[in-house]
Amino acid sequence: MITRRRVITLSVLLCALLILPIARPYAFAAGEVRHYHITSKLLASAGEAAERELSVYLPERYDTTELAYPVVYLIHGFSGTNRTFLGAGYGGTMSDVRADLIADRLIESGEIKPLIIVLPNMNRSWTRKEEGITPYDDYLVHEIVPFVDSNFRTIPRREGRAITGHSLGGHDALFIALQHPDMFSLAGGLSSGYPGGSLPGRDLVGNHDQASFPLHFWLYAGTNDQFALAPLNRDFVALLKEFGLPYVYEEDEGDHFNRIAQRLSENLEYFSGFLPGGIVPVAFHSALFTTWGRLRTTQLSRR
Repeated sequence: MITRRRVITLSVLLCALLILPIARPYAFAAGEVRHYHITSKLLASAGEAAERELSVYLPERYDTTELAYPVVYLIHGFSGTNRTFLGAGYGGTMSDVRADLIADRLIESGEIKPLIIVLPNMNRSWTRKEEGITPYDDYLVHEIVPFVDSNFRTIPRREGRAITGHSLGGHDALFIALQHPDMFSLAGGLSSGYPGGSLPGRDLVGNHDQASFPLHFWLYAGTNDQFALAPLNRDFVALLKEFGLPYVYEEDEGDHFNRIAQRLSENLEYFSGFLPGGIVPVAFHSALFTTWGRLRTTQLSRR
């Protein structure tokens, strides 16, 4: 229940994004999810819907320590939003998947290091440009990542970043990591879909400089996937194997949705084995949000 609302007018600048944050403090010891409303210049210039919501999961005690944390970027699939992994699912399907609760449990049990999870809204039509997903890769790489690094205590280098996703979001994550290995050290895919049956090209994988930018991959597919994606994922794994890129591939009898909660947990555990733990940052300068906007803080109950 909302008990109080404060509206503060600010004049601030950050990469021409309009940010309206909404904080969600929980009633018990747990992480916190904050939601931000963004106007993207890159998406607007490409004729895409520019108004987007961004969700950020912060681990317990984020606000009471000075530690900097690694970041996992988690991308939803086709028709999803930034809230897909926060209980919204896809129109009732996969509503059991709560990335925040999974992270809470794994952090509390010591199975993963405390980390930040960023959930962007990448909703669009099922298309891609040759060898990429522009402008959405640009949106994430050139707008979302700088915003997150400027406004949260992150480890702002490739060793502190991982990217993964479900279905089309898995496709996005793999392409983005291979196209920007200077920004990400880990990539994952949960029931990854490949538009038109297309895999990341041989050149994109084969020309990757593993010595300079080591990438590790974690992938999952179910043999009962409604979209018959397991063979395509096996083909991608074969490509990684051919060019000597390290990977873990998990396959079971699941479908496109019903094992994602379990497999996301395993994906985060794998990433945590490589990501650095929380460190004390040398300096942190918060660039307060953006363009002549308003900052609104609203207290919401946890569902």
